[in-house]
Amino acid sequence: MCSNCPGLTNVEIDRTVRPFLARLAVGELTSVRAVAIEECGTEQPMLQIVRWIVSDSSVIAVEPSSPESAIVTALNPGRSRLVAERMLPEGGLGQVGLRDPFLELSQCTMLPELVFEIVPE
Repeated sequence: MCSNCPGLTNVEIDRTVRPFLARLAVGELTSVRAVAIEECGTEQPMLQIVRWIVSDSSVIAVEPSSPESAIVTALNPGRSRLVAERMLPEGGLGQVGLRDPFLELSQCTMLPELVFEIVPE
């Protein structure tokens, strides 16, 4: 588990389960940053995230903080999956992964899938 990871402050990430669980207490905040999956190992241009999709908006709120980052707020106990979509050069939409700062072995290190688990204070 990772506590106070850079970029995922106040978060414990449980990597023993799939999808990985990022745990926050109600009222806590963390930041997330998207990374283009198909550009692993190359210089990455700035992403333009079109939308951040949460599976349960009563559990977490997501507020964009830059073209490729957002602030996640823990609202209520429960679980919610987080997905980012970006505009592709040809005009369609594509999903992107979330950078895993704890395993920053290369710029290609990503969380394969992330679910936020919000626990009571």
